Amino acid sequence: VAICDRVDAIRDTMGLFRWSLGGGRWLQANFGGGAMARFNLSTQRNNLEVVDFTAAAPVDVRPAPGHTIRAGWRHTSSHLGDDFIEREKAVVVKRAFDSLGGLYAYAPRPTVRLYGGGSYAINKVHQEGRAGLQTGAEWMGEGLAGRRVRPFVAQDLKWWERVAWRPAWTMRVGVRFWDAKAAAAARAFVEYFTGRMTYLQFEHRHESRWTFGLNLEVGNPVR
Repeated sequence: VAICDRVDAIRDTMGLFRWSLGGGRWLQANFGGGAMARFNLSTQRNNLEVVDFTAAAPVDVRPAPGHTIRAGWRHTSSHLGDDFIEREKAVVVKRAFDSLGGLYAYAPRPTVRLYGGGSYAINKVHQEGRAGLQTGAEWMGEGLAGRRVRPFVAQDLKWWERVAWRPAWTMRVGVRFWDAKAAAAARAFVEYFTGRMTYLQFEHRHESRWTFGLNLEVGNPVR
């Protein structure tokens, strides 16, 4: 479960099939998707500014304990909201891409994870570049209340060719907790973000912001 993830989103990735390779090794096929929207709550109608739709079909491989590789296809299409178009008299331009990418994660101990990887767009619409890089680090404490409450700190750094490799940095501090049956979990956190916005329609805009958030996980979340 990635700690540094989008907070203005309704999306998930679910495992479809898992095959055991023996010795604690496994291979899993997944499918996911969702929508990431941005609203302007200072307007009378709480205007929808933009929404990005995503779909993904990644494959996870655990070749050895503490090592995980995720690779696969991802699609993103970005659309301006009708309220934004009306207010700004914006020209409607479709922005989208299909990419192949991979991410390698290494956990030297149960409380620490390091990861890095990249992606390359095999198809793009009104995008100026194809490549992207990502790296990050996460720490999650041993836990309290029978290990069902665990503090965490995570940071994520992304670079995109489409914005001349200008970085986008996210840091998140919070607590993750779940019920005794491990049927659901949640993360309450404070986040700081600075860099080029991740919405394709607003990708050339720089933003720095603080966020208070809550992420919910259902369906037997990973402990």
